[in-house]
Amino acid sequence: MTKERRAEAAEPRTVDSPEVLKALSHPLRLRILRHLGAAGPATSTTLAAALGENTGTLSYHLRMLERSGLIEDIPSAPPGGSAGGAGCAGSTSAGRRRVS
Repeated sequence: MTKERRAEAAEPRTVDSPEVLKALSHPLRLRILRHLGAAGPATSTTLAAALGENTGTLSYHLRMLERSGLIEDIPSAPPGGSAGGAGCAGSTSAGRRRVS
């Protein structure tokens, strides 16, 4: 981590809405945000495997993070380019700021 990143990470953060505060109040949601920030977008299945959680639990927490604006659904096309592929979750700039 660079000196600039350390200084930025050490700066106090202001939570500007109850939805964001609620979303950040669960340890698994923080783990999800950190993982997405470090590894980039991922499907709920790959996140579940990486974090050692079941997909049902993970899907619930992904919905909570999406509702608060900390992550977003990134639609992806399956091989061949047709629509309808599984989406990926990716952290938003607000989500990256909260855990950096």
